[in-house]
Amino acid sequence: MEPMPRNFVFNIKVYKTGECFQLGKLTDCKNPWKKQSFPALIFSFSHPEKGNILFDTGYDSAYFVASARFPYRLYQFVTPVKLYEDFSFKTSLPPIDTVLISHFHADHLGGLHFFKDKPIICSNQEWESVRDKKGFKALKRAYLPDLVPPNLRFSFLEETSLVRLPDELSPFTQGYDLLGDSSIYAVLLPGHTRYQYGIFLRTKNRWVFLCADASWSLKSIEQLSLPLPFARLAIEDWSAYIETFAMLNQLHLKNKNILIFPSHCEATYLKWKDKLGTLDQ
Repeated sequence: MEPMPRNFVFNIKVYKTGECFQLGKLTDCKNPWKKQSFPALIFSFSHPEKGNILFDTGYDSAYFVASARFPYRLYQFVTPVKLYEDFSFKTSLPPIDTVLISHFHADHLGGLHFFKDKPIICSNQEWESVRDKKGFKALKRAYLPDLVPPNLRFSFLEETSLVRLPDELSPFTQGYDLLGDSSIYAVLLPGHTRYQYGIFLRTKNRWVFLCADASWSLKSIEQLSLPLPFARLAIEDWSAYIETFAMLNQLHLKNKNILIFPSHCEATYLKWKDKLGTLDQ
């Protein structure tokens, strides 16, 4: 039996830090062959004991500096980026106490340099898979080394308790109880990268699942509509991606009260950006 939760997270907010542009068909075989905007979303939320927590750090002007030299400049060519002028890491966010990083692609690391003195929680396996990569080896992993400042205060989700998840989160059955109070569960979502993870957030009246890049849109999950095979160039493990994608679809079908929020889904952003406060009511 699952222990009674001691805490809930609250005050979830989503921010658009910027966007990149790519053919929509590549991310969902049912999309048209036309250029589409993919926002880089980040999320803040509050915990009664741990303060304000940030999930990923999106784009920042540091991205353009880190990708200015060859071969990293090729990243800008493949996915042109535009920053969102209404967002600022200095003024748009609450004071952040802890940062969670889902995976080490450049569009999730842009603002990491603003949090050099904060605890950074990530997967140790994910970090070890990129930390020594340079040049083309880094570029192949969509990793820009200069976006990760030296001497960060890393801690790893693998060091927390691996527990059985509540039945309502099926087909996901195991996750890391990040804070030890059943309020945040981290689950591995292999495929896009081998050690990417997402987080289930327990709010007062429903679960929220920040599923990072396990899918580029909620519509794709609902329709079980995979990317084109060509998109495998951006996916580290295609078979794992398909398996994870199918689990997201099963989660959606079994419990439609769970809010699934991919990190690049414009439609979910527009629907929920002004309504997330209702989760606390």
